[in-house]
Amino acid sequence: MKESLISIDGLCSRYKIFCKSNQATAISKRTIHGWRENRNFPDPVLSRPRTFFSKDDVKKWEESNGYDRLLESF
Repeated sequence: MKESLISIDGLCSRYKIFCKSNQATAISKRTIHGWRENRNFPDPVLSRPRTFFSKDDVKKWEESNGYDRLLESF
């Protein structure tokens, strides 16, 4: 079975609700990197040439942090 993936750009757009500015259209890639270091965000499954994450891993992280109620399902 093929693993379902989401790009880092897709995640940045997905988490725009966490932006402090009403003008922002997405969080930064640096924020995702910080979450990996400090908030147990999953590591990417591919990182060259573009960064991709497993949707299943991301969904588990969202559920464990209570974000699944704030965000639409994949």
